[in-house]
Amino acid sequence: MCFGSVKTPEIKYVGPSQEDLDANQQKIDDYIAASTATNEAFQASLQTSIDNANAAAQTMADELAADRAAAAAALADMPINNPTYSVTTTQSDPVNAQVTKEINKKKKDDNKGTLKVAQGGTANTAGSTLNLGV
Repeated sequence: MCFGSVKTPEIKYVGPSQEDLDANQQKIDDYIAASTATNEAFQASLQTSIDNANAAAQTMADELAADRAAAAAALADMPINNPTYSVTTTQSDPVNAQVTKEINKKKKDDNKGTLKVAQGGTANTAGSTLNLGV
């Protein structure tokens, strides 16, 4: 059986048009330009901040050096370094000194026992054989 002539299918690749490619390339170029501008602005701002911080640090270092010099000058003029008076000491016995004495322990009477008997003991209860005071 023959079905007639067989046609082979025609395969065509249809991709994006040149206009789409150009539009995409323009978006990429715009993104690169915007990123470059943003990065340059950030870099300039960061450099300005760094310069200001360095200037402030230098100013503080100069003030610290001036303060150290002033403190050294003030220390050189202190009376401890240039004594204006002298001090002498002597040793003498104290006047009206209060003296404590050793406390002597009391002697225990060894003849005394530690057992105490109650004189008015309670009566014993029923069933017990001893009458002990409680």
